[in-house]
Amino acid sequence: MKHISLAVFAAILIGGSFVAVAEEPKPATKPIPASFDWSACKSDLEKFCKGSEGNENIYLCLLKHDEDLSKACDASHTKYE
Repeated sequence: MKHISLAVFAAILIGGSFVAVAEEPKPATKPIPASFDWSACKSDLEKFCKGSEGNENIYLCLLKHDEDLSKACDASHTKYE
């Protein structure tokens, strides 16, 4: 029984080292103008990024939810990738 417990513990330790960690979104490669119009993303911002301030933070928040964004919002912010 002791050997089984050690084997299970070792498997958990080894298996844990292979757990995928979500990569943080990369900042925009092109500068986002201070006057950028986020109106195409209004509903997405309300849903996913409420409270985000500043273009860079808004952009990073939208990237975190990239697969869930509306088509209009996705098209408006992807030009900065």
